[in-house]
Amino acid sequence: MGRDRAESANEPALQRMKVLALITWTPNCEPFWRSLEALGHEVLAVQYDDRPHDRHGELVDLARDYCPGLIVFVGAYEPSHGQPVPRPDVLRALREVAPSVLLCGDAADHPWWPVLEEYHRERCFTVIVGMDGQPESPIKNFPEGITLLTPTDHRLFNPLPWEQRTIRFGMIGGAGHRDVQIQNLVAKGLDFRPGPGGRFYGQFAHLMCQTKLTINNARTGTGEHMQVKGRVVEAGMAGCCLLEMRGSPTSLWFEPGVDYLEYGDVDEAARVAENTPDEVLREIAARFRYRTLSEHHPGVFWGKVFGKVGIR
Repeated sequence: MGRDRAESANEPALQRMKVLALITWTPNCEPFWRSLEALGHEVLAVQYDDRPHDRHGELVDLARDYCPGLIVFVGAYEPSHGQPVPRPDVLRALREVAPSVLLCGDAADHPWWPVLEEYHRERCFTVIVGMDGQPESPIKNFPEGITLLTPTDHRLFNPLPWEQRTIRFGMIGGAGHRDVQIQNLVAKGLDFRPGPGGRFYGQFAHLMCQTKLTINNARTGTGEHMQVKGRVVEAGMAGCCLLEMRGSPTSLWFEPGVDYLEYGDVDEAARVAENTPDEVLREIAARFRYRTLSEHHPGVFWGKVFGKVGIR
């Protein structure tokens, strides 16, 4: 199958680089570091939350032995994560080995703000990336800060032709604080596939590529703020029509009613899913996929991060 012009146009001519990715146990880390692999870089992914604080010096020793050109650190908020997260002294030591990048997926959520301020004050990272698309966080005031959308391994998304898609209105993933909303929508026809349930990330991608309309809840973990979830980029790469919460910062990156559809509550979401003609969903999904690959392909994401780091 030939690749989309938008996809091939954004594959950068970058020199192969060794990258050390420090990740948590959570499966959502996989597409982050694999997005670098997809660009041709050599990536060594190492879990950091599988050992106590007094052993985090091992990560520095490992970095010195591996000699990476870049260190990518997937952040976690320790009080809710429940596992040890390296402290500033370890993070600074890692930065001395190679330029380091923090990927923060919840910069919009206020419990993260004191942590981000500490990382900035202690000069823990060369670049701090808020990858939740929400510009209203402390990151906007950091000279080393940049706000983007989640990097995703586009290779896993091979959209089925529209007429072969078997899921009209679907959602894949964990329920969490969205459980009531999801159960109400299931009663109204939502095909909900809970996760992780032993599925690999590629299986999630495959299910999304069978879906025509997918719904997203833009609330952060506390439920008090909104962000652009990684699911938004995944939906675009899968060629789905996205049904997003009205008021989400997704509107800062895509055009509501043109690139995606909006809803205000469960009843409106069900009406949109039931009443929007299939051809309209198809047209919106096609525009959304084109913009996602053109503007949020991993080549675009990492090109901006590398530029901020100073890697040319």
